[in-house]
Amino acid sequence: MSTDVLHQPTQLSAVEERNKFVVTTLRRDREIKEQKLAAQRRTGAFQEEEVSIFEGNLKEARQLYEQQLIEQRLVQDRQREAAADLISCETRKRELIAMVLKIAAFKTHATQQDQARERELDFRAKQKQKREAFEKRTKTIQVSQVTERSELIITQERIARNLKMVHTLEMRGLGEVELRGRAKEYELQYQQLAMRQQKEAEQLRELQLIKLRHMSEQMELDLLSSSDLEDLLAEQTLKENTLLATQTIERSNEVAKLDRQQAQLKALQLKEEQKTAQAQLISNQNRQRRGLDRNQKASARIRERGIIDETSAMMAEVGNSFHQKHERDVDNQSSFAGTSEVDTSDMVSSTDGGGMEHMEHDLDESEIQAIVQGSEADRKRKQRSNKDAATELLEALEKGQERLAKLEAHNKELYESLKVQHKDQRNQKVRELKRKQASLLKEQEEEVQTIRAEQATDMEELFDMIKKYQELHAEQTALLNGHKPEPEMPTMKLAGNTMPPHFASLLKSGQTPLPTTYDNAVTIRTALAGPAQYTAKQMIQLLQRLYAIFDDIIAKCEGVYQVESVADGYILCVGLTDTPPSPSQITDAISKAITCAQQLIQATTTLSTSDLGIQEPINLKVGIHCGKVKAGFVGSRVPHFRVLGDTVDKASRLCAGAQKGGILVSNEVESLVGDRYRFEKNDGGNGFWVLENVE
Repeated sequence: MSTDVLHQPTQLSAVEERNKFVVTTLRRDREIKEQKLAAQRRTGAFQEEEVSIFEGNLKEARQLYEQQLIEQRLVQDRQREAAADLISCETRKRELIAMVLKIAAFKTHATQQDQARERELDFRAKQKQKREAFEKRTKTIQVSQVTERSELIITQERIARNLKMVHTLEMRGLGEVELRGRAKEYELQYQQLAMRQQKEAEQLRELQLIKLRHMSEQMELDLLSSSDLEDLLAEQTLKENTLLATQTIERSNEVAKLDRQQAQLKALQLKEEQKTAQAQLISNQNRQRRGLDRNQKASARIRERGIIDETSAMMAEVGNSFHQKHERDVDNQSSFAGTSEVDTSDMVSSTDGGGMEHMEHDLDESEIQAIVQGSEADRKRKQRSNKDAATELLEALEKGQERLAKLEAHNKELYESLKVQHKDQRNQKVRELKRKQASLLKEQEEEVQTIRAEQATDMEELFDMIKKYQELHAEQTALLNGHKPEPEMPTMKLAGNTMPPHFASLLKSGQTPLPTTYDNAVTIRTALAGPAQYTAKQMIQLLQRLYAIFDDIIAKCEGVYQVESVADGYILCVGLTDTPPSPSQITDAISKAITCAQQLIQATTTLSTSDLGIQEPINLKVGIHCGKVKAGFVGSRVPHFRVLGDTVDKASRLCAGAQKGGILVSNEVESLVGDRYRFEKNDGGNGFWVLENVE
């Protein structure tokens, strides 16, 4: 009992302690509940904040997605616009090319028509000009032919009058019998002269008509040839232009084909670029989304870490207060142990959260690395794709350019071959026309040769009549001088001494010799000296005797040609050879000229003129010069051989300055034959007097 009483205070104190503990526990439990409620309120606030943050993130993600959709739509619109622009550009380009080709074809056609029209107008103008020139030339030739015929008639009439005058003078003082004989002879000569003159007029008219006809034939052939050549040239030009147009169309088609290939390649390249841009856009959008997710996760982890830290701090404060009040209580220890377990579990949970955070961080880095590697692979693939597209485009361009170059070379070769073919055709046509012209000229030449052969026959008759007249004249002169004529004197030589042999042979064959230049011809000019006045009869008879004597002397002098009878003298020439003479031949020709002049002077001094009523002695003076002369025939109706030039004029001046019976030579002659003759300087002027032979 006492023991129970003793133990009652102890029990009461234990009950009180227990009650206090219960109260404390309840208070602590209430505090914990309050703290839990506060934590729950914080958790609710955190959840509300998470909801608001999630809504903000969702709104931001939605805005980003909408922005990305807008950007993607804009990119697609730009790509569609670029594709549409490319298609429209290619379409416009094709339309422009087609329009340019049409314009070029129209312009080429118009240019060709203009050129053809201009060529036709030029050709017609040239044809008209040729016809007008031909008509003008024909009129001029007709006028000149009329003038030539008039001059021929006048010359023939003058020759007939002079012949009648000479015959009238010759018949003065003759007996009746001789007069009748001479009259018959002269009448026969008049008839022959009239016939010859009529024949000359007919031949001249025939030659003139033939000349006009030949000119007309040549003109017609020339016009026809020009027309044929113009037609051939127009046809060839049309073929060449057609070929050029065909080649231009082919080249345009090839260029259009190449342009289409380039457009296709550009479209493919544009598609690749669009795919690349779209992939880049998607990559950027994914990168933006991943960045947004990372940012949201990072902010969520930061907030979770803050809440966990706050909860851990709060729980730590509760545990510390509990340990300070109930250190001695075993239950407190167990409670403290339970609290420690809670704390430990919280720490473990926080630790586990940190590990999960590190795992999430490691996962984000691996994802980023994978994304970077994927982007690099996409970039390399895109580079390879772009490079392949560029290579394909370059190869296509090179192939197209090679194809164009081959086509142009082939077209050029075709055009050149066509031009060569056309040139051969033109040359063949020209050769054919030349053959026609040559044939026409040959026919005309044969016709002219026939006419000239007839004229040569007439000239032979003329030479025969001249020879007969010279023979008759020589016989009369010989009878008047009191000696017989030399029967062996060749009459043809008298006529042949009027010109070089090759001139006479060409003239007899009906050909007209061409003018010839002689560089070392010796010219002799003779004239009667003295102021004696003679009657017409005395002059005619004196000249007949002098000419007869001179003709005899000249005929005996080899290489001396009687070129012309001028008033009372002769013009003689020596050294008219076919080949260029040597220096020794030149000196020989000068020696022949001086010897002939000496013989003429000697014959003049011994001439008897007392029967003519001339008492004064007849004196001759001579001038000689050596130099260049031009020789040829003068006159189209009755050709006369003549020599012209300064040499003839200087010989005439020397003759005019010579004395009676003297021979005055030039300085050139003296320098060439100074060793063969003795000369004396002319004090009154130029030249030297020939005194005597040295040999």
